[in-house]
Amino acid sequence: MLATATPALSRSEYRTRPAAGFEPAAYLPTNATAPSEGAGPPVRVLVVFEFQYRSYGDAIAGVIRELRPRAEVAVADPVDLRAEVTRVCPHLVISSQPNTADPARTPAWVQLPHEPGLAGAICFGGRCLKAYDLALGDLLDVVDRTEGLIRAS
Repeated sequence: MLATATPALSRSEYRTRPAAGFEPAAYLPTNATAPSEGAGPPVRVLVVFEFQYRSYGDAIAGVIRELRPRAEVAVADPVDLRAEVTRVCPHLVISSQPNTADPARTPAWVQLPHEPGLAGAICFGGRCLKAYDLALGDLLDVVDRTEGLIRAS
């Protein structure tokens, strides 16, 4: 079962480099549940990477479609980012671009830099956490948490 194959992430699994006294868990919603068939609306995910990194975006979108079949996944170019966010109205954006969305309309955003070692960000409701070297399991966890967040609202 996929729910047991994707455990909740701990602070160390996000591989953060927090400042003293910073608690990343305070920025992550904990009311998410594992995806289940027919339970509430599907999570809408928009994946956005530059043309030269489009294969990364396509691969991420394909894996999310395969492992989270209830998710509605779209792929876009950053040139069209604002228009696509308006058109798709995603719950989650996974992009190499920084978060520019209104958290009331797009509650979750993952900035995933295409260069290794650079800091990315995971944002829920406008609160962001720096994250380094995010793996596919981390992205799937964010999809699950986002789905739990929209179900709870």
